Amino acid sequence: MTRSVEVALAASLARAGDPSAVPALRELVGHDAVEVRLLAQIGLARAGDDDPATVETRLGVEGDLGVYTVLAARAGRLAIGAQALTYLAAQAAYDGTPAVLRAACAWAIAQHDADRAARLPPGSIARVAALLGW
Repeated sequence: MTRSVEVALAASLARAGDPSAVPALRELVGHDAVEVRLLAQIGLARAGDDDPATVETRLGVEGDLGVYTVLAARAGRLAIGAQALTYLAAQAAYDGTPAVLRAACAWAIAQHDADRAARLPPGSIARVAALLGW
């Protein structure tokens, strides 16, 4: 299958938001193409996938900041484990992490562990509010 066909397939599955697409989308979360990985995560979120494994696994290996930001957003809504929270906390605390990703990570941590979120660098949660226009 060519890359353009793979991207089109992932886009179609993501757009549908149909729970029956979840198995196919899960197969795409580790794809070589960034666009496909991003669309797979968006599709899983739209389809209501509540299995934290697809997020937890990718947090440890994802190299694209856009995909990682979507992973962080999904992590805030799923029952992720301690290791996934550690990955998110590292991104939120690192000065070199782009503000949007830091904010998404801080928000996800706050959804699971308010004490840990309170120990993040000052302004991490405030960035979420600013980015969302709150």
